[in-house]
Amino acid sequence: MDMSLPPSSSYNGNSRAGGVRFTYGKTRTILSQDFDSFLTDSYSASKYDDDSEMEIELESKRKSFKSIHELREQGENKRFTDEIEYILDGIQESQPVNVRRASVLVLAQKLLKTEFMTKVRSHHYIPKLYDTLVSQDDFLIRCCFAFVVCLMIEDRRNAEFFASKEEFTRLVAEFLTYQSDPLCDDISKSSWKKSEKSMIGELKEIICRSDIFPDKKEISLKSIALRSLSSLILYKTRYEDVIKKRIRACDGISIVARILKDELAPVKKLLLAFEKGKTSKIKQKSSLSPLNFERVEQCLGILENVTAFCPENQLIIVNHEKDILPMLLEFLLYCHLESCNLNAENLSIALECLLGCLRVLINLTHDNQQCCRDVSKSPGMAILMRLTTVGQLPYKQSIGGNDKINMGKEEGSEESVEATKFDVLLLSIGLLINLVEIDAGSQDEFRKIEQNPNCPGTRNCLRLCTCPSRKSAVSCLVSLYNHQIEKGDDKTDSNIVAAYMAILIGLLIKDNKENQELRLPGNSVQSLINLLQDFVKFHELVGGEASTIGNSGQNSMNLDTFLDDDDKHDLLGGNNDGISGVVLQRSSQNQQSNGRNIGDSFLEIVDSLKAFEQKRLSGIPIN
Repeated sequence: MDMSLPPSSSYNGNSRAGGVRFTYGKTRTILSQDFDSFLTDSYSASKYDDDSEMEIELESKRKSFKSIHELREQGENKRFTDEIEYILDGIQESQPVNVRRASVLVLAQKLLKTEFMTKVRSHHYIPKLYDTLVSQDDFLIRCCFAFVVCLMIEDRRNAEFFASKEEFTRLVAEFLTYQSDPLCDDISKSSWKKSEKSMIGELKEIICRSDIFPDKKEISLKSIALRSLSSLILYKTRYEDVIKKRIRACDGISIVARILKDELAPVKKLLLAFEKGKTSKIKQKSSLSPLNFERVEQCLGILENVTAFCPENQLIIVNHEKDILPMLLEFLLYCHLESCNLNAENLSIALECLLGCLRVLINLTHDNQQCCRDVSKSPGMAILMRLTTVGQLPYKQSIGGNDKINMGKEEGSEESVEATKFDVLLLSIGLLINLVEIDAGSQDEFRKIEQNPNCPGTRNCLRLCTCPSRKSAVSCLVSLYNHQIEKGDDKTDSNIVAAYMAILIGLLIKDNKENQELRLPGNSVQSLINLLQDFVKFHELVGGEASTIGNSGQNSMNLDTFLDDDDKHDLLGGNNDGISGVVLQRSSQNQQSNGRNIGDSFLEIVDSLKAFEQKRLSGIPIN
């Protein structure tokens, strides 16, 4: 009896006999269906949760991975932090002096690398280094500290920090007064110990590897301190006015003025030798030049900025260092000689010193009658007239006997020649305006000077013009005025110069009968009146702007609106307060007390010229 059952219908398979397909288990229970549905829903939810958790875990792991660049950068930062912390630990006062000296030398050497300096700033280590080094009392460590600070303050972004430190200005001024300077003294004959001499030698080598001092012979503690002070003052920070007070309080102005006088001491002998014909021209090579133009330029830049719009600082020089005034005038003459020679090796720096010297004198003569008298005294007025005339009109011969003055020719730029002539002329006229406006006696002194407008500036005319056909400086100035009016090359420059010349001529003619006889051709001053009236209209047009641009409570009329940035930088140097802010400064305090403004002064000149012209037209005797 066969008890086998047929295969279940839920099983699909091929029968070996006949290839018949059988299907088993076609039906399903309700229980199985509900259970399967429950399992399906439960599985789907748990799968979703598991996927979310997995994604979160993968994301966290993904974030924990870093690129090669990130790992390398992190390693470099860790290495830098270890290095700088190690150096800081070595400079601590608890360490032996030899360890501190070695550590500060390592710091100076590493700061020569731009990358290391950048990290020092970005990781905010400059305050830590400064606070650690400023308290050191070892002399050699302080010398290293002076160089480290000089390196740091070269970056404009670091100047704000050093300007915020109240004791920093005093510290730099102290560096300028050190009698012993191991960086420039002959240490082989000094009493320094062997280890100290070795440290000084290493420091010199580090300084030589920097690009701060192109001339390695000029490396000294004084040069380092001057450069630091110059950077501190020239960079515009929110502590600009505060620094002027600090440098006055620590006697820094007199210190810099005395350094400048020492540097200018050889000028008198050089001019005398040139005047007597002992040399055909002043040697220009830096190795033979007895003057350190770089140091002179730094001193002039410092004095210019600390005296700009600061009467208290101006009085310190005028009252206590007044013997510097004739030295500055002779230096103007010397720079003019340097700029006119064929050898252009010192041409650029000589011209910068020439313009810087003019700007310092403009600041010092502002609203100071005694200073104006000292500058006007012979040969001051003659030197200024030389700067105003030589090279401004057509000429046939230069100082060195060449066909023409070579100012800027070596650079192959005619525009450079004209730009330099424009700067020198405008600043010279500005200084003359200060002299004539403040001191009435300067009007007569100006008239007594005789000058040929076409003077070539030869050796015989070094201090006083000896050319034939000389005429009064007033008449000479009129010739220059006519030349500017007739020029058609650059109307903007010519109009600016002509406007200032018109102001100067108007001041010379005003209330001075002798000068009124030396008036313009045709016995008319109408062209002066027209030009000055346009000048006043322009001032009224920009008056609102001028009242908001002044510095330290002073207003200036901004003719620099007409100039591009390069021209303003060449003319103004570090002073960005406007051309007429340099040339025609007006104290707002005096204006308020007198109820006057800048335009009132010009209107007075215009009214005076109108009265003069009316008398001429009416046939009324001028005298």
